[in-house]
Amino acid sequence: MILATWLILSLALPLSASEALPTLRDLALLVDPQGTETITSIAQAEAGQFTPLPGNGFTRGYSRATHWLRFTLDAPPGEWWLDLLPPYLDDLRLYAPDPTQPGQFIERRAGDRQPFAAREVPYRGFVFKLQQPDDQPRTYYLRLTTTSSSILVPRLWSPDGFLAMASREAALLAASLTVLLTLLLLSLNNWLWLRDPLLPWFMACIGSLTLATASSVSGFVFQYLLPTHPAIADPLVGVSALLAFALGTGFYRRLFEIDRQRPLLDAFYHLGFWAPLAAIPFAAAGYLPEVMPLALNLTLLIDVCNLFLAIGLWRRRDAGAGFMFAANLISLLGILIMILNLLGVINGGFPALYSIQIASLGTGLALHLALGGRFRALRDAQRQAIAEAARERRIQEEQGRFIDLISHEFRTPLAVLQTNLDILAMTARSSQGEEIRGMRHALERLRDLFISAQRNRSWEKTHSLQTQPIAPAPLLRHLLYQRAASDPNHAYRHALASAQPCAILGDASLLRTILGNLLENAEKYATPGTTVDVGLASNDHEVILTIDNDYPAQAKLVSDQLLRSHTRGANSTGQPGLGMGLYLTQRLAADMGGALYLDLKQPGRFRVTLTFPRSEGRLLT
Repeated sequence: MILATWLILSLALPLSASEALPTLRDLALLVDPQGTETITSIAQAEAGQFTPLPGNGFTRGYSRATHWLRFTLDAPPGEWWLDLLPPYLDDLRLYAPDPTQPGQFIERRAGDRQPFAAREVPYRGFVFKLQQPDDQPRTYYLRLTTTSSSILVPRLWSPDGFLAMASREAALLAASLTVLLTLLLLSLNNWLWLRDPLLPWFMACIGSLTLATASSVSGFVFQYLLPTHPAIADPLVGVSALLAFALGTGFYRRLFEIDRQRPLLDAFYHLGFWAPLAAIPFAAAGYLPEVMPLALNLTLLIDVCNLFLAIGLWRRRDAGAGFMFAANLISLLGILIMILNLLGVINGGFPALYSIQIASLGTGLALHLALGGRFRALRDAQRQAIAEAARERRIQEEQGRFIDLISHEFRTPLAVLQTNLDILAMTARSSQGEEIRGMRHALERLRDLFISAQRNRSWEKTHSLQTQPIAPAPLLRHLLYQRAASDPNHAYRHALASAQPCAILGDASLLRTILGNLLENAEKYATPGTTVDVGLASNDHEVILTIDNDYPAQAKLVSDQLLRSHTRGANSTGQPGLGMGLYLTQRLAADMGGALYLDLKQPGRFRVTLTFPRSEGRLLT
């Protein structure tokens, strides 16, 4: 921040006045709307035709008129250098008194439409060397014609003073551009790390500002990159400015999420983005005076909106809102001064020429600081996500090892129980058949639970499911037949025969476990002597299974709680189980891309809804 403050103050304050003459004397302006006047007619013009200039230089906005500046050089004998800014003027002509022919003038030309090597002094601006042979004042004329804003800021220097000024000025301008390029590289590094979609827009915004200031305010693009290509360097000034306007609007549109939160304002931001882009071909073709005022005013309105949006963030105390407000305030002030100067409303002189440079530097730094909080939050979120993923993997591995251990340890006891149950069935009395069937069913469910756990463990290791299209209706009919035979306390009602044929994509064994769990849950907790209704339907997108049953009126059920681990219904007393049925069923259904919902809206009625994405393909029945 110290470096930024130094740069901003150095660029904003005038350079040492002791090295230059205070002013050029008797400055006056004459506007030639058609550009038909010659130096002869201008030199013979009456004094009243010229308008005295109160300051040092003038600004007349975007105009195709020719402007004549008259001034008097009253300086000690010797060589004096006339420095003319800004560096993007098209055609400058100096008319100096001819010492050999009184009343006649010598024409010398400059401007960015000539090769850089044609300049009298290799400087980013335009310099004319003036010879003062004696103490007599001499009158000079400057003719300006340009498609850019008609601004002229003259400064008079001794040769040594000019060289000292130019060296210092170039260092400051280069340092400010270096700061912008550094911000660009830092943003690129953040994007490579975070992949935040906002960062490319920020880089485009900073990059376009850097190009605009390097081609217009500093003149470095013409001086160092395109010295022999004035036909490219000249229109690049307007093109780069329009591009910066468009990309800046696009950046702020996404920064404030206008496209998602403010649809009406978004239409205006769309205009602020596309209008400057559409104006670029016209600016490149020489119609900058016609398109630039509209683009400038539109950009000013966009910046006003940005400031109000930043104030809103500040009031909500969002992270980085203070820096965001500062960035938009600096941008608005800089653009406002630049626009008023370019349009000829004010004559800001030398400091106003650098308003966009100062605004770009200050805005870029403030935005970088404002976005720093966002970037740090994203990095913290990424680190947290990585840590959570590692923790989840450790938990899954521990759970997997536990499941493997339990499955191994229970394999032999289950086999012994199954054998003993078979022996008991052969020797038991006929009246004990129901109890034996119940025990056999419970043993089968316990075995299926361990098989499902092992299968799920295997899927976690391989990270893939062996899936294929399955018709749920035949499988459901088979399970209902088994359930009706083993459950005399409930009737099972369905209309599967008339159900429209449909298929889901999944594992048949896992689907059998899911449906078995749901039917067993209904058997356990439905009111004795009631009917369990099973439905199967489908639409264009999904297959829907419903199981409805009554439950005791005194039972207080909460659907969210029933889907948690180790939660059992109020009427489950005396029923075997761990309270894992619906919880595990929900997890298993999710593994197949399905979802499970509970509906307790109707008093005394319990509904389980199971949905799966519908699949088209050859069915496995």
